[in-house]
Amino acid sequence: MYLVEHFLGDLNYLEIAEGVFKKDCIPENVKIFVEGKPCDYVGNPLSWHICSNRLAKHLETHASACVRLIDIPLYYKSGARIDGYSLVIPTKNVDCLNYDKSEFLDGQGGPTCMEPVIKRSSVKDLPPLFLVEGCPWTVLFSQGLIASLVGKGFTGIGFLECEVS
Repeated sequence: MYLVEHFLGDLNYLEIAEGVFKKDCIPENVKIFVEGKPCDYVGNPLSWHICSNRLAKHLETHASACVRLIDIPLYYKSGARIDGYSLVIPTKNVDCLNYDKSEFLDGQGGPTCMEPVIKRSSVKDLPPLFLVEGCPWTVLFSQGLIASLVGKGFTGIGFLECEVS
């Protein structure tokens, strides 16, 4: 399943992507349209973490201090509503980026971190799920949290290993 169209009204989508969205619900005028086979993680260009309620509850159980869940209604292009999905908003933002070793791309809004490298000195104290300060929209999962997902039948989710230096 993937997002094909969205209408955000006056919602600042970056507040969600950057983990600073404070409201308890998505405004009613926001419409997220999807296509494809239902899965546990919905791909989208907004950098939002749209998860099945099953995956969202798993993340909440294993990283409760690190996430906030908000119900997010999805719609097929026909207008039929799809229930059972949550927006997972990471609540921890950790200063752990090794700026000298990370790769950045110059963009319109300034440099964007494309390949984060984590400072070795910060690894011991990292939460199970967190946003990387200085690398917006990048969410890192601990090896323990990833291991808790293995064998549970979750679909649509994958991970890349992050360098530590």
